[in-house]
Amino acid sequence: YKVQGNTITLKTNYRSTVPIQKLASDYSALCKIHDPNVNSQAFIPGPIPELIIADSNNKAYNEILKKISWCKYNLEFEFKDICVVTINSDELSKLHSLLSVKDIPSNIIESADFDFKKDDNSIRLSTIKYIKGIDFPILILFLSEKLINKKLNGNMDSNIQMNCVYACITRAMDLLYVITTKEVANMHKIDKKTPIAYLIHLMSQ
Repeated sequence: YKVQGNTITLKTNYRSTVPIQKLASDYSALCKIHDPNVNSQAFIPGPIPELIIADSNNKAYNEILKKISWCKYNLEFEFKDICVVTINSDELSKLHSLLSVKDIPSNIIESADFDFKKDDNSIRLSTIKYIKGIDFPILILFLSEKLINKKLNGNMDSNIQMNCVYACITRAMDLLYVITTKEVANMHKIDKKTPIAYLIHLMSQ
């Protein structure tokens, strides 16, 4: 039997809020990673994604912990609603240890024994390379200098880096926080045309 299929482009985003979708669309256009004619539009209202620039790496980790606490105890989300994304597994392991010290349960998505079907109320942790295809009410992205270092980012070139950042933005359903440091922000001005520079530029406007 000859079966001819039809391609349908979905232009309504039912996952993310309007501000998150706008950031994703603007980032995609700035990086030129997708056809601008197929961008979808969201209709769910929500807060503007927040950029936090910390004084140092240690303070950036503290900002992550503060955002987790705020979302859990002030906004009354569950821990399992929150996903924290880092560039590589070393950063992920450090964050996992810091959360453990604070008695905050967390699980690394890439672990062999991780199972979404388990109803454990824990923070979800992932590296940027493996976040595509999953979504969370809250996503916190720790954007370090390691993103543009192929030896430290899992051998990702600049195009893959940009696509991974875009994927991170689109995984957030309700709240998106991007946390970086002053050193990284100062190194990545818009004229540098790096994945970090593009995102910081858009979120600083």
